[in-house]
Amino acid sequence: MTFRFKDVMILSCWIAGLICIGGLCWGLTGPLRTSLLQQAINRAWTRTEAPRLLETSVSNLNPRQSHIGTWYSCDDGTRACIFTIIADGIFLPAAAIVDSDGNVEDILPLTAGGQRLLNRVSPGIIQLHIRRIEERND
Repeated sequence: MTFRFKDVMILSCWIAGLICIGGLCWGLTGPLRTSLLQQAINRAWTRTEAPRLLETSVSNLNPRQSHIGTWYSCDDGTRACIFTIIADGIFLPAAAIVDSDGNVEDILPLTAGGQRLLNRVSPGIIQLHIRRIEERND
């Protein structure tokens, strides 16, 4: 082997190893990330005196549908899908409140200026997300 080829192989093995370690860490910390997300949203909703709080993470939804966000059950019997709306350079974390029939009741922004940003997103993008969430519940 030439000296240059060996260096390229060592570097590529290091990069592959770092990617594997990162993927392993991401996969193993899933429950912790879900718990921290739930606590942060409950704190925000408590400050705004929202009528509901997240209770537990729900993972037994239809696996055939596309993954759009993290699902939680709420204390009022509904479910919430926490996801990010990405449109026109806007990254807006939001919660979709889903009733027992699988229909989206409301989209709630999760940031301080979220309602203002949500008004800037086109209705077509919002309807696309609503449709994907409702398909997930069929």
